[in-house]
Amino acid sequence: MLKNRFIMASLAVFILCAQILAQSDTNLMPNGDFEQGGTGWTLFLYGGVSDSVDATMSFPTTGAEHGTTFCRVTVTAISSVPSTSNNWYIQLRNPLWTAQQGVNYHLSFWARSNAGHTIQVAAEDNGNSWGYVGGTEVVVDTSWKHFDIFQVASQSGSGGLSFAFYCSYATGTYDFDNMVVTPYTPPSYPATITIPAQSAWQSGIHRNLFKEMGYADTDINNKVNSAFQQLFFGDHNLEAIYTPVGTNMGYVNTPGGGTILTEGQSYGMMISVMMNRQDIFNNLWLFAKTYMQHPTGNYQGYFSWEINEAPPYTPVDSAPAPDGEEYFSAALLFASKRWGNGTGVNNYQGQADTILTQVLHKKTNAKVQAMIDSVHSMVMFSPVIGWSPTITDVSYHLPGFYKVWSLFAGQDSAAWMRVADSSRNFFHRGCDSITGLMSDLENWNGSVYVSSAYPESDYYHSDAWRVPMNIGFDYAWFGADTFEIAQCVRLLKFFSAQGSTYMQLYTVEGQLVSGDPNSTYSAAGGQVACNAVSVLACNDTVGWKFVDALWNMTTPTGTYRYYNGLLYMMGLLHCSGQFKIYGNPNLVSVKYNSDNRVPEMFVLSAHGMMTITDVSGRLVAQFNAGAGLSLAVHNETIAFPSKALHLPVGVYFAKFQTDKGVVAKKLMLIK
Repeated sequence: MLKNRFIMASLAVFILCAQILAQSDTNLMPNGDFEQGGTGWTLFLYGGVSDSVDATMSFPTTGAEHGTTFCRVTVTAISSVPSTSNNWYIQLRNPLWTAQQGVNYHLSFWARSNAGHTIQVAAEDNGNSWGYVGGTEVVVDTSWKHFDIFQVASQSGSGGLSFAFYCSYATGTYDFDNMVVTPYTPPSYPATITIPAQSAWQSGIHRNLFKEMGYADTDINNKVNSAFQQLFFGDHNLEAIYTPVGTNMGYVNTPGGGTILTEGQSYGMMISVMMNRQDIFNNLWLFAKTYMQHPTGNYQGYFSWEINEAPPYTPVDSAPAPDGEEYFSAALLFASKRWGNGTGVNNYQGQADTILTQVLHKKTNAKVQAMIDSVHSMVMFSPVIGWSPTITDVSYHLPGFYKVWSLFAGQDSAAWMRVADSSRNFFHRGCDSITGLMSDLENWNGSVYVSSAYPESDYYHSDAWRVPMNIGFDYAWFGADTFEIAQCVRLLKFFSAQGSTYMQLYTVEGQLVSGDPNSTYSAAGGQVACNAVSVLACNDTVGWKFVDALWNMTTPTGTYRYYNGLLYMMGLLHCSGQFKIYGNPNLVSVKYNSDNRVPEMFVLSAHGMMTITDVSGRLVAQFNAGAGLSLAVHNETIAFPSKALHLPVGVYFAKFQTDKGVVAKKLMLIK
């Protein structure tokens, strides 16, 4: 099924950097440090204070992040106008500065709030009557946090580019400091890009595109692990998409949607097995098995693709969506190979084989049929009786998984190999020969499928975003069809030609589509991630800019973090070489922190309660640090006065209180 994923209009118009970049150029933002109070800054209130909001702007001189003064927006009331999105009703607007058309600008700023809140940072073109050209949500909390945002100016002159900070999501205080705007010059990319002569299956080595670009192993692992920690263990209202249920279950939720999808549940399982989190994997799988899989009836063996998030988790739609069954099966087989099989629900191999048998051989009844068309050996858009069996969702084609099933499934090896070959051949028909684009839904012959029920079905849209990822990792894993190289290069060159930013919605011929419900939103985070994965099958240096775009993103937050966050996480795993074919007898295991560097000795000042978690969010220690404690870290020991905590070699996160609020510090313990 085509799912409502609540995709933010322009989640990746800005690319947020995880790293703090040096500010070597002159700050273009007048009074960006607020040392001149409110000079140049304005607080925009929709309709005036008496209309729908109540907010004030002040400039305290105690507790600034930089210098002595910062800006505080105090929101005491929010409009309750029915059915109206009012996040923009209260805006902190910057002084005008001079931009040059086509230049990519870097906005660096610090922010905090009285509690965990979401704000939106909007880029505007004042020369176009304050026209909104893009924005993204960020999460602020009680300690100062740093953000890096990038945007290309669409016009030259004063106000050719400006920024506004929307504070109308919730009442409270919103603090801002140290706003710096400078032109941004991207790093130099490698002069060449080379696809290995052997596939990952042949060599046992999964490429690390980030490392090929020159990033350090520790930075790469920290980025991957930090993203997982935030998406699964971050603030539940603003960051996390994983919800524990009791002591042995959990689900991936869709913030704002109120439902649970097999897409998210199965993606969460795949991410968990790649992150070696068997506990989270088992929780997700038991929940899916208990509340989503049909034990009897016409749908027996299939999963309800959408259920209510609230107990008792009843189905919203009892019908299955094939991508859920596909990722469930692949994740279970990898779990079997990585961890071994348990009993019952945790007999991963047996559970996968049962699902795959239904997918391939289910007998047609009054409700459904098999998901794989027996004539064309291709996955259907829907196995529900009444849907045309000649329709397919291009993003459901996963030849890399089908090949794995031909190797590891308990039966039907030859059949799954035919399905893999059929999907690879379908890409030849389904991807445009000039742009490389494909539509969400297509007929077996590769022509677009037009449906009034799904207005975006005949466009390159949110489902089709995943196709470049599917093609990229299929070629990296098995190298079966060199067409996939030409296809990935074709697609990336098309997007590169769109300029510094590209959009979410095109015809397959490459025409930008506009008009409700097909708005021309800027590229979303998940879309950026999938394009980066396609670089695994790209032999043109144009690919590096797409890998760099993924590296420069931060983990999606806010209302739209579900789909974008999951694709972002899987994109990081693929591009860092950590999305692996477990069960491959040639698989090379690379030990994290395997070098012999002597770790830095550092001292942290802390007081109050301290918690230490591992890289995936598991609590490993919690204790009262006392007042003004000096914490020394060396080798495998974190030493405290009168006590020592011994931990295995690795990376940890310590969270503790200082005079500037709660601080999270990364502790790297290296052999």
